[in-house]
Parts: sequence; C-alpha cells; structure tokens
Amino acid sequence: MNKRALVISVGTGENVSHGICFSINKFRPDYILFILTPESKSKTLPLILEHSEISEYDECLLDDPNDMELITEKCEKAIRRLLEQGYKAENIGIDYTSGTKAMSLGLGYASLRLGVGSFRYVTGRRDSNGRVISGTERVLTLTPYQIYAENLFREGIEFFNRFQFSACVENAKKASQLIKIPHAQEKLQLLQKLSFAYYLWDKFELKKAHEILKNLDRKSSLFKEWGIKNRVEKNLQTLYKETQEEFCRERVADLISNAQRRAEEERFDDAVARLYRALEYIAQIKIYEKNLFKQGSTEEIVIDRLPPSLQEKYSSRKIGGLTQCYQLLADIGEDIGQEFLSEWGDKNSSLRRCLSMRNLSILAHGFVPIERSKYEEFLKECKKWAFKIIPSLDSYMEKVKFPTIKKGVSLI
Repeated sequence: MNKRALVISVGTGENVSHGICFSINKFRPDYILFILTPESKSKTLPLILEHSEISEYDECLLDDPNDMELITEKCEKAIRRLLEQGYKAENIGIDYTSGTKAMSLGLGYASLRLGVGSFRYVTGRRDSNGRVISGTERVLTLTPYQIYAENLFREGIEFFNRFQFSACVENAKKASQLIKIPHAQEKLQLLQKLSFAYYLWDKFELKKAHEILKNLDRKSSLFKEWGIKNRVEKNLQTLYKETQEEFCRERVADLISNAQRRAEEERFDDAVARLYRALEYIAQIKIYEKNLFKQGSTEEIVIDRLPPSLQEKYSSRKIGGLTQCYQLLADIGEDIGQEFLSEWGDKNSSLRRCLSMRNLSILAHGFVPIERSKYEEFLKECKKWAFKIIPSLDSYMEKVKFPTIKKGVSLI
C-alpha cells in the first residue's frame, strides 16, 4: 500500500486556512488527519474543507492546546492508528505550519518517535504584520532520516551491550537504509559484523564467529573510539584456541561466561544448563589428557588404555553423563574424581543440591523453575571445580568476556 497520509496541526487566525490548503494541494494526500482544538474545528476547518481537494479525512480533537504531554500522547495514538491501517511511516507527512507551540512540539515529538517520512512547513514573503503574503507560499520539507538513523544506532548499541545481538543487527540494517553518509555507513557495517559475530559465538558457532572477527579491520580507529580494541583482541585469542582444540581450558571459561550472560537476562534455567555442561566438560578434559577417549569422541573410551582391573567394568566402551565421567577419574586414581564422588555421596553437600536442582529443571527432567539464588549457588560450585584444573581461572574469564561499546558514541 503506497497511499499517502498527511497529519496537520490546525490553528486559528487570518491566512491559516490558506496556508494549510496550499500544503494539502501540494502534497495531495489520500487521507488527512487534522489535529484540532474546539476553536480551530469551528473556525478554521470549514474554510479548509471548502478550499482544498480532500478525499478522506478524520479529526483528532485536543482538550487543551497548551498541554504538550497530552498532545504528544494523543498525536502518537492517532499516528499509530494510521500505521495499523496500513500506511507506511515513510508515506506519512506532518504539517506543523499552524497551531500553538505545544501542538507543534507535541506533534513533532510523536512523529519522530514513530519514524514518519517528512515534516512540512508553509512559509513565504511576509507583510509588515508578519503574515505570509498570498501567492508567495512555498513548502519547506525536512526528511529526518538522520535523526531516525542516529536513534536506531544508539538503541542498537544498547542492544549490543545487553547481549541482544540479533536485535542490534536489525537496528543497524534499518539505519543503513536511511543514511548513506560514508563514515556513518562504516560504523553501521562494523556494528552489524560485530553483532553477528558475537551472536554466533553466543550460540557456540565458534568457527563462523572467529572467521568474521579475524577479518575485521581491527586497525580502524573505531575500535579505539568505541573502547573495544583490547577486548576484541583478547576474545580472538581465546576463540582461536577453542576452534583449534576440542578440549581446552578456554572453553570452560567460555561456558561459564555464557551462563553469566544468560543470568543477566534472568534466564536462570539456561544459565544452569551451561554450568552443568561446564562441570561435565571439566571431567572430560581430564579424561582426554589421560588419552582415554577414542579420537573424535567425548563418550567412547579405548579399553586397552585402562588398567586391566578396570577393563571389564568399562567393557561397553561408553561413559555417559557427568557422574560417570567423574567415576572413571576416581577409578583411575585422579583426585578430582575421588573428591567429586565424595561430595556427591553427601546428601547435604552443595554439589548434591546443585545437581538435584538442575535435574528438576525444565531443561533436564522436571518442571521446577530455577531462581537466581540457586543459579548463584551453582555458579559458585562450578567455579570451585574449574579452579581445580585452572588455577588462573580469573584470567581466562577476563579473556572470554564480551566487549561493551562506550556510551555516548554517535553515528553522525
């Protein structure tokens, strides 16, 4: 639908109707929405309807022409109705030639928030009384796409800093369609690529994320301007290591960091699922380092590499799940396995509580939602076991932490 609508604030006074009629006949809208006061409805609107070509119109009546807050609210509701009727924002024009200052500001603010296509103002040569001389009228048009693009960009950065990467990508795409200034396009392209890379990383699509990040022009001044240069470099080092080695300590930190991001979104069930995987992965690293896994597997072991006394016990060749991994470590004499089984056997231990809580969650075997306090206990427990194989866990966590862009950076 490419029909055009025009929203007009209508005031009173000599020549007001003439200027509005001039604007209507120039824009030739399919539909007009008049923003009126009781006085302009009775005095000005009849003159407009008499002297202009209007096919369809509606009225939005204001109770108080000087209450900008209420005017903004009413205008926004009225414009939303146009959008709901199928009018595209870019095909809606706003004429604020007449009306009170509050009417002009309220209509303008509501229009900016909803991304309308153009602002119109009728001007011309004026007489000694300040009135526009009939026959000299002309329409000044402002297309506020730079404002919309700036708002989309800043909102996109907020999305990025809250790890809502897909929303950030969409904002950057919309903004890039509105503005073609080269340096603005450069910023929007960088924001899109960064967001998509971290979106992929957040879903553990590590190779794709690494490919995008490594191909960015990290010498660009934008990395320093946005305050992300050092963070991205550290991230790349970690990401490279994870793409090269199936079993590495960097991935333990990555899983924990991912869980913390889910917790910031208050998705505690998702967070605990990642912590559970990290706890299991810690055991798998130790098994791998003992050269017990069959190449390319995280569950099938090579029986011949076990002590003879254990070969019959593990004759199925497969170990499934977290406790079986730690059981194998305990059986071959690894301290971490024996400590784990000892705590698992204690019904009052934090480990037992955490694992039981995870098993009852919707992402495991039950329907019991996980609260923040339970997540925090699991996080503490997971880190305790991570420290046993990564004494410098804090430095690993620092390298895997996602960047946040400085507040206040602008598009234009």
